[in-house]
Amino acid sequence: MQKDCFILRFKKPKMEVTNMKRLLGFFILSIFFIISVSISLNAQTTQKPIELNFAISDPPTHYYVKNVYSVWAQELEKRTGGRFRIIVYAGETLGKQAEQYDLLLKGAAHLITLIGPQYPGRFPLSDVFNLPFLIPPDGPNSPGKVIRDMVYEKYLNPIHFKDVKVLWKSRFQPNVLHMAKKPVRTIKDIKGQIIGIPGGKILASFLKLLGASPELSPSPEVYTNLEKGIINGQILPFETQLGLRLSEVAKFVTMTNQGSASLCIAMRKQTWEVLPPDIQKIVLDTNPWAEDLIAKVNITTFERILGMSKRAGVEIIELPPEEKAHWVEATKAVEKEWVKEMDSKGLPGTAMYNDILKFLAK
Repeated sequence: MQKDCFILRFKKPKMEVTNMKRLLGFFILSIFFIISVSISLNAQTTQKPIELNFAISDPPTHYYVKNVYSVWAQELEKRTGGRFRIIVYAGETLGKQAEQYDLLLKGAAHLITLIGPQYPGRFPLSDVFNLPFLIPPDGPNSPGKVIRDMVYEKYLNPIHFKDVKVLWKSRFQPNVLHMAKKPVRTIKDIKGQIIGIPGGKILASFLKLLGASPELSPSPEVYTNLEKGIINGQILPFETQLGLRLSEVAKFVTMTNQGSASLCIAMRKQTWEVLPPDIQKIVLDTNPWAEDLIAKVNITTFERILGMSKRAGVEIIELPPEEKAHWVEATKAVEKEWVKEMDSKGLPGTAMYNDILKFLAK
């Protein structure tokens, strides 16, 4: 008798199979997601940062290079998480000071310290800062900074600096009178003296109105010129007592505190335009920070050099207000001559001058 065989087949519920397929699909997608994120993060980590070169004429030991420009570069690298770096080339490594603006335009440099008067005849409106007693020095409670920013935004940037991107700005310490052997305490004391100047019409006109004789004396030659008696004195910022070692040969400093050049950090326009928007924003956000930094460095450096000069036997001569008024009145014509010259060149000399006077009247 044949026995029936029963084969039992058990089928998995349809829903259970579907869920397993879904779990498997989710697992595979998760693996792909983790791999893609890892690749992306690795690419971001190994991506080469944007590097720009910064051409500076000051030597590597200069306090601006060590305490301002290099610190600013480090701050930008920090704020961008290492994606943006500025390589500082000090001491005219990339080219002489007189060549640096053209290096910027040609792309051989990405950033420079732009000082208008160092390019004679090229940016004449920038000489406004050198007018003897017109624009006050930058300072916490001074209108000088507000006027400086107005001059750049309304005149210098659109007229002279339209081919570059101007970032942050500052001014050098005020010019003073360094005398070798004869102190200048009153306006009468400067008459007949031979006074060195680094260049430019403004300082030459200023000295002639005071009865002195201007003599071209570039910074590298000042020490020797004073030491040998070729000049009796020199007009330069106070910090040159240290930077040019003038405390050794100029034993009297009259704090005339007259006009001094402005500087700005300029970037090649084409370089600026190709930077990622977030990098551009970070760079612009550091402008006020950098301006505060250089202002603090100027103050601390002045105090340090003042103490050093006194210890070296240098007499610091302050002009009383009534005496300073004589200097201002005697040299007022320098302003009128400069405005007239600017107007004759088709530049807005009168308009700029009147704008400055309005700010001073506030």
